[in-house]
Amino acid sequence: MPTKQEEREVIDVQQYWTVLKRRWPVTTVVIGSVFGLTALVTFLQKPVYESQAKLLFNKQNGVSSLTGLSSQVGELSGLTNLSNPVDTEAEVIRSNPIVLKTITSLDLKDKSGKPLTIEKFLKLLKLKTIRGTDVMQLSYRSTNPQEAASVINSLMNYYLENNVRTNRAEARSAREFLNRQLPEVEKRVLKAEMALRRFKEKIG
Repeated sequence: MPTKQEEREVIDVQQYWTVLKRRWPVTTVVIGSVFGLTALVTFLQKPVYESQAKLLFNKQNGVSSLTGLSSQVGELSGLTNLSNPVDTEAEVIRSNPIVLKTITSLDLKDKSGKPLTIEKFLKLLKLKTIRGTDVMQLSYRSTNPQEAASVINSLMNYYLENNVRTNRAEARSAREFLNRQLPEVEKRVLKAEMALRRFKEKIG
């Protein structure tokens, strides 16, 4: 025999069910709207494209050690044994001048149509050093596949231009150093030749 508590619970459930049936159209609309909105947002969400490229860094011999400078001018090498030269180049690619030049030349915008900031750009950019190699992988995400590809191409071009300018500056510095040192070297050679001649004359 059911207790009063159980009878009260049965009555409450029946009352809830009666109210729910009376408001069934409203309930259906609310539930349908929620699921419909979720489906609409998913459907309207733009796909994100990712463009990738790889940079291979080669060690290059610079000016001769006859200049008195390191023979590794222009060579890709770390300042310390712990540093990775490829990681150093990654920071060059992320540098404000190169990133800003890329943003400006491509007229990149954010979702609100405002010029893309360097901070937002770097969040979309990914640089990864492939372990055990001198290869760096660059990738950029965008809802526009053409924009993603253009960003990677521009970024690499501006980096290479910067690298060429840097190497030229280093070569020019080495050449200027050599030009300054050459007269002094010639004097030393001449002095040594004269000393050798006097020595030979002395010993007859």
